[in-house]
Amino acid sequence: MSKIFARSSLCALTMTIMTAHAAEPPTNLDKPEGRLDIIAWPGYIERGQTDKQYDWVTQFEKETGCAVNVKTAATSDEMVSLMTKGGYDLVTASGDASLRLIMGKRVQ
Repeated sequence: MSKIFARSSLCALTMTIMTAHAAEPPTNLDKPEGRLDIIAWPGYIERGQTDKQYDWVTQFEKETGCAVNVKTAATSDEMVSLMTKGGYDLVTASGDASLRLIMGKRVQ
């Protein structure tokens, strides 16, 4: 029980520090790349294949002109490995993987 509390507290503290030190959003942006490469748990990034009611990707692509490419990963270790190799913009990692990525300076 105390390990769970300690991990939860560490995650909450990390998020608080990150939020408190968030930089102002940039005003001069480069030309958009036109694609968003994501590593996600199966079922997290929905195109409506499972349930049409949960298709947010299609509307996002229409509104932004940005293609969404999703690589699913079955474990936290796989997510960390893929992010370490590079080439992805976003990851839906769990707490333990997020902490490893942050401490390893693999994500912003």
